[in-house]
Amino acid sequence: MGPKKYCKKMLKAECVDAIASDSHGIKNRANHMGKCYELIEKKFGREYADQLLVNHPAKILTGEMK
Repeated sequence: MGPKKYCKKMLKAECVDAIASDSHGIKNRANHMGKCYELIEKKFGREYADQLLVNHPAKILTGEMK
């Protein structure tokens, strides 16, 4: 199974807690998180996209989620 298929399977099974980037700047290595959000929203809905890309990452940063 390829990486794209594996990721889709994990997302469908709701086995993903958060989606993030390890990009440290936009000059040398831009991330595509906006595009990622749009894809997740289109395939799985806005609520799941917010959970994975906004709410859970915020909770991880504040220590509410480990």
